[in-house]
Amino acid sequence: MKKFSLVIGIVLLLLTGCSALHEEQEYEITSDNKLEIWSYYEGWESVAEQFKKNYAKDIEIEVKVFANNEYVDAYLDGLSNEEGPDILILDSLQMGQFNTVDAFEDLQSEPYNIGKYQQDFDTGAWGAGLDFSDEKMIAVMMANAPKVMFYRADIMKAYGFPDEPQALAEYLVEPAHYLKIAETLKREGIYMTQWALDPLGVMMSSMPYFDKEYNFVMNSKQFVEGIELCRSFVDKGLVSYKDIWLEEGQELIRNNQMAMLYLGTWGSSQIEEWVPEQAGLWRVAELPFNTNAISNGTLMAIPSNSNNKELAWEFIEEYIFGDLMPIVRNSVPCYLPKQEIFSKAAGENAFLGGQNEQRLYSDLARECEYVNITPLDESAFNIINQQLIRGLNAGLNSKVIMENIETQINTQLKDQIEILKE
Repeated sequence: MKKFSLVIGIVLLLLTGCSALHEEQEYEITSDNKLEIWSYYEGWESVAEQFKKNYAKDIEIEVKVFANNEYVDAYLDGLSNEEGPDILILDSLQMGQFNTVDAFEDLQSEPYNIGKYQQDFDTGAWGAGLDFSDEKMIAVMMANAPKVMFYRADIMKAYGFPDEPQALAEYLVEPAHYLKIAETLKREGIYMTQWALDPLGVMMSSMPYFDKEYNFVMNSKQFVEGIELCRSFVDKGLVSYKDIWLEEGQELIRNNQMAMLYLGTWGSSQIEEWVPEQAGLWRVAELPFNTNAISNGTLMAIPSNSNNKELAWEFIEEYIFGDLMPIVRNSVPCYLPKQEIFSKAAGENAFLGGQNEQRLYSDLARECEYVNITPLDESAFNIINQQLIRGLNAGLNSKVIMENIETQINTQLKDQIEILKE
């Protein structure tokens, strides 16, 4: 699947005149004159040059970019060395690989004192930077992307369903309404889902796999109801089984046969790239089933083996709380004073019929609570998918499927859970 970072998008302008957000200061260069930044996406060179120009002319900044599927291993290797990078850029989806590793500076302690910004910071995003014990702030989230529903407003209206974002979101709180739209549209060859498990996937977006004691916690009434909804989609032939990241799926979108997509806030730019001719027909709303979840977020951390910790913090502080962060459409800063700046700069989106989606994204981000992310989540996800598909194909009762999932989680991950508990 194609991956998008939070800062890839349309850069509208660099923040200027934001001294009210963070008092400008003179920096004393500590240790050596080099700052090394590791990232899983490109685009940091221009920010580094701006930092040098405005605050620290006499330093060298080196940026290393790793492929998305390689960066976790590269970072872990870097953390284990005697000397490592000064700043790591992390994706929240992989925080489970890092939040149990004792290899980061605690940003709540001296000389960082990040707590002074907490009252002006997105509450949920603040917790995303804590280690698994909730004792240390090992990273700070700079921006995030809520998961949202993009839909064809003209199609909703043509078939008698709510077409305004808030009205449609309220209508889709009920799974029965979601199913009704899918059945109605399918009679015209139009789909709402790519895969059989999409309805449950939306519900799962805000659910943790494990609690703090590594107990599997997805066995719930809501999860079982989600399985039943997926069963209805399979039995009634409401699934396209065509991947939107491949040509066959994009052809459905171009042919007006895909009415809904569930993506991060970057989705409007991606859909516009696929079908610019559909400008004005799409809208964005919060997810069905009264679900509010973050697609992903981007964090910054200082490794304990950094040679230049104070300068690294100065860079992070100026980026997140000062005026280094570029304004990017569809990205939501976690520092609340910047959210309003981003909303005003983004304005109305013509592709979404003049909708100011940036304000919606900020509202959703403030309501999101970050779920526990563990090193086991990826394995748990694979087990769940496997058991769901197997159970649905075999016609098993939803409660039996749920019991099989829990049994396999506890059996296959037993040894890993015991190690993590030590």
